[in-house]
Amino acid sequence: MVSQIKARTLVASGAIAVFSAAVALTCDVARAQILMDGKEISQGAYDAFNAGRNFLHSNNNADAVESLRKASELAPDNADIHHMYAVALAKTGQSTAAINELRTALNLNSNLAATWVTLGGLYQSTGQLDKSIETFRTYLSRFPADRDAKKIASLVSGLEGERAKMIATYGQAGQPQVSETDYYVEVTREGIIRWQPAQMPLRVYVTPGDSVPGFKPQFAEILKQSFAAWSQASNGLVSFALVDRPEQAQIICQWSDDPNKFKNIAEAGHAVLDSSTKTGLVRGTITFLTVPLVEQNPVTDNRMRRTCLHEIGHVLGLAGHTANPDDAMFHTMGVADTWKDLTQRDANTIVRLYTLSSEQRASR
Repeated sequence: MVSQIKARTLVASGAIAVFSAAVALTCDVARAQILMDGKEISQGAYDAFNAGRNFLHSNNNADAVESLRKASELAPDNADIHHMYAVALAKTGQSTAAINELRTALNLNSNLAATWVTLGGLYQSTGQLDKSIETFRTYLSRFPADRDAKKIASLVSGLEGERAKMIATYGQAGQPQVSETDYYVEVTREGIIRWQPAQMPLRVYVTPGDSVPGFKPQFAEILKQSFAAWSQASNGLVSFALVDRPEQAQIICQWSDDPNKFKNIAEAGHAVLDSSTKTGLVRGTITFLTVPLVEQNPVTDNRMRRTCLHEIGHVLGLAGHTANPDDAMFHTMGVADTWKDLTQRDANTIVRLYTLSSEQRASR
């Protein structure tokens, strides 16, 4: 009998929220008056803010941090500027500082829906599930008609499911010991599945994506590099060979610009696995989203790399998720736009899965 298993990647759909601050410019006879969030700001603060916003739109995140830091110093009581500064900090990997800026923004103005969403996304991407769920729920109760409310409600449902699984595995704390050298228990808590040694190398077909909006030619190369990274991390226990036709493949990779085709609309990737009770995994399909879920979180090479590593992990049998943001199988796509390499914990986990004896698998 062949059964189907679905694995998914939860993405912080609001982690980089769409910026919606209103900037009003009014002039009178005596002087130019610049208003943001109903508060007057200086020309210097306004110029620094605009420069930072433009840097963010072009994904020049380091320069955005500097411009928006200056703007926040010149206009310390402006919530919108603190919000945008937090976005820049988050995209450069400075999550703690970003969270502090968002808290400052909400203390100044608690009616910014985008700030609540962004704060919830940052808590999510740093592994603080309880705070993330609480923050998203506050947003949903305060802004039920907001344009992102449906997406966030779907995300909260997924996060609550992850939290329940963590509690079932590790007790009420919901966290493994820090000293754990792998996350095997977390990703196999619903069962152990893997490919058989005789099936190696696994045959992979990558569907051409030239006609898919948002697809970039380098995405296919990043995907191939990610397969190679898992093979190297496994010490050759898993290996792959590219094939020219889908009917030859055991793993098919495809591209899509429509998040509505995924089970959860807050996903950047989706893996479906077919397994046999006798032989284990027999087939896998991975779909990658080529367009951003939110405007200010573009699908960069770095983010595609993270998605590729995560979804390949699923198709190799790492079907669950972890609570550690450094793991390839962490339940959330990180906010930072930085390159991801597999860690020693990732390597230890895939090696452990593929060195289990049949008796060990059966006794689990």
